[in-house]
Amino acid sequence: MKALMKFASVLAMGLLAAACGGGSSATAPDVVPPASASIEGTVENASASGPVAALKVSVIGSALATSTDDSGHFALHGLPSGQVTLHFEGPGIDARLDLSGLGAGQTMTVRISVSGSQASMRPTSSPSPSPSPESEVSFRGRIDSISGSSLQVAGKTVVTDGSTRIRRSGETIPLSALQVGQTVEVEGQTQANGSILAKSITIEDETPDNETEVSFKGGIQSISGSTLQVAGKAVATDGSTRITRHGDSIAFSTLKVGNKVEVEGTQRADGSVLAKKISLED
Repeated sequence: MKALMKFASVLAMGLLAAACGGGSSATAPDVVPPASASIEGTVENASASGPVAALKVSVIGSALATSTDDSGHFALHGLPSGQVTLHFEGPGIDARLDLSGLGAGQTMTVRISVSGSQASMRPTSSPSPSPSPESEVSFRGRIDSISGSSLQVAGKTVVTDGSTRIRRSGETIPLSALQVGQTVEVEGQTQANGSILAKSITIEDETPDNETEVSFKGGIQSISGSTLQVAGKAVATDGSTRITRHGDSIAFSTLKVGNKVEVEGTQRADGSVLAKKISLED
């Protein structure tokens, strides 16, 4: 009887020790993940102006992915702060869009237009009938970087979309004509995430002290990429170069070796000329 009572006492003490010592790992506090960003938005068809349903939306470089619902709505959570690239995939659609300005613990609301391989931001609707004067901004600065349809200008994130007007010397030019280092004037509207949706971007022409304006005529001796050899001079072209014939704009591909042209542009420090205008002569 004494032996049985002793065994019961030892068994009880063992169970008590197991309950006190072995439970610590089961009740250890969970690791709290760092604050992350979220994106919620809608996707619309650029041509039909209607929602795009069942469209796969993923984040390049991660396993994060979702699909749009019948109203074109989607949501992504657990995103890193800073910049991400969204990938839109569906029938006839394979487009990418860079989004910057994501803040830890914040949710960015976006409205996106897609068509084929193109994706762009659209202004999100505002509860106010018109934007307040404080939201309209205009500033001038140099382009620090270009990523997709977004720019960094004087430390600010500038977002462009299909309605953004880009001009130089009064003429409309494509987004591809913008280059890092150019001085631009931006007019737009401040968004909730601190970025600026540009209504217009105007390139300000600057002629450095070591560059001069030149104009000359000659035959095209060679063509290499976007650079011509004219009358012994290297003539570089870019997205803002106007190429004309009898006053009408023509494509760069129209130019052939042997053509007579008149070049107007800026002579650079290395002796080459950055063409503002190339006129094809018959």
